[in-house]
Amino acid sequence: VSPVFVDAAGATHELGKVDEGTSALNYLPEEQDGHIASISAHIYGFDWKDNHLTLVDTPGDPNYWGDGEVALQALDGAVLVLDAVEGAKSGTQRVLGDIEELELAVICFINGLDRERADIDGALASLEALDVKPVLLAMPIGSHDSLSGVVDLVHMKSVSAQGQEGEIPEELKDEAESRRE
Repeated sequence: VSPVFVDAAGATHELGKVDEGTSALNYLPEEQDGHIASISAHIYGFDWKDNHLTLVDTPGDPNYWGDGEVALQALDGAVLVLDAVEGAKSGTQRVLGDIEELELAVICFINGLDRERADIDGALASLEALDVKPVLLAMPIGSHDSLSGVVDLVHMKSVSAQGQEGEIPEELKDEAESRRE
């Protein structure tokens, strides 16, 4: 979840990290030691822009996916979080199958683009290998340590990590046009 969205929803003003055991979404002792992420589904409701939203954080680890299967049945849509370094993992195809079976809308969020060896094209290719046809809505500006924001390919604007909109950097305009196509 982007810092701008979290602040706008009033949920928290500090982003935690799963690896450090400080994630607000992982509050069980087993989840806070930093070795595993969610082991059960967690439900969070909040109001944002005159709408009530309910987020269900399901386990990403295939060993705990039973809670995820049950949670999906109560949802209108899903956000599949994909690692920018590892891409689709062994359980991704199963999760996508469950989402398709329930005819849920799905958005994939590629996480960790600021990490060493992050590769957005590799992550997209890993989805394509599962017969998914991803449509890129935003491309990163920079990579790894120099990641500074994204290019919104729908509105053709740059968005900084702080949420400020601007013009697309000149050196990325051709790539942005190509990816938008």
